[in-house]
Amino acid sequence: MNFLLEFTLLGCILYLSYIIYRLKQKNNNADSLEKENQYLKGQAQYADALSKQNEQLRNHAQYAHSLSQQNEQLRNQLVSTQSLNNENHILKNQLTQKENEFKSREETFNNLRITFEKEQKFLSQRKLELDTREKHLTDKLAELQTKLDQETEARKKVVSQKKSSEVRLGHIAETLAPFLDQFEFEPENCSFLGKPIDYISFGDDEITFIEVKSGKSQLNQKQRHIRDLVKAKLVNWKEIRIK
Repeated sequence: MNFLLEFTLLGCILYLSYIIYRLKQKNNNADSLEKENQYLKGQAQYADALSKQNEQLRNHAQYAHSLSQQNEQLRNQLVSTQSLNNENHILKNQLTQKENEFKSREETFNNLRITFEKEQKFLSQRKLELDTREKHLTDKLAELQTKLDQETEARKKVVSQKKSSEVRLGHIAETLAPFLDQFEFEPENCSFLGKPIDYISFGDDEITFIEVKSGKSQLNQKQRHIRDLVKAKLVNWKEIRIK
């Protein structure tokens, strides 16, 4: 655009030079010069108008450049807006997904809560049944314990009576032993002690310690110890004189 204007101005200058040359040749024709002068003024005004148009064109060019920059900015903003729209769309999808997950979890939680309530109700019923059964068993056990105590007490009485009878029979057997057929010693040679040994037989050839037992009764610990001492011949004679 500037080149065109410069070229136009150059043409105007050449043309003015030509007009001046023509004016020099036509010095004698004042009217012609006046006309030429008017024409030159017109050309000068035209050139001035062209200069103003050139300035306007420059302003338009700057405005067009400014519009181009604004257009570029708008394009960048549009790209940014599209990017934001894409991000917004992605966020909406993520939010929808999260909402679906939350609904799913909420549904799962509700199902678990319902199941828990059912289990709790079942456990409560089961506990009530177990408590009732435990009470019944406790009462039954107490009844059985009472019967057992009564039976034990009865057996103790029977055993006590049996032992008492055995003791009495033992005492009777011990008293009557010298007069029984199983007694091998002479009653007049026997002396009754009772404890810890029932009899001692003072024979002509030996002295015998005699313990009478009836039934399945056994020697006690002290009696076994005396028996072992006698069998080991650990029997002594001791004479004590009292003055």
